[in-house]
Amino acid sequence: MIKLDLKTGMSDIKSKSEDEIEQAAGMSWGARAAACYVLVVKTTDKLTKLKYLIRAEDNRHEALEHAALAGDGGKFVNELQKELDAHRSAALKSIT
Repeated sequence: MIKLDLKTGMSDIKSKSEDEIEQAAGMSWGARAAACYVLVVKTTDKLTKLKYLIRAEDNRHEALEHAALAGDGGKFVNELQKELDAHRSAALKSIT
């Protein structure tokens, strides 16, 4: 059974705006996506590369989804996408 951290949740709700919460979530998902893309490049086994790539793409989607909710007119989405695209490009290049 899981136990939610209500203390941290309450602290976040009281101290952060919804935009800040979404931006932090976008950054967390983005960091995981970037890490997976880096692992695609570093891994030699093709099946493992594919597994990391799929995970990276899922995490990238989540990152951009949360970034879109950051309420800054898309600025954060554009910055995050630019950062992720550099890692994504290197990962795709390492596969071909």
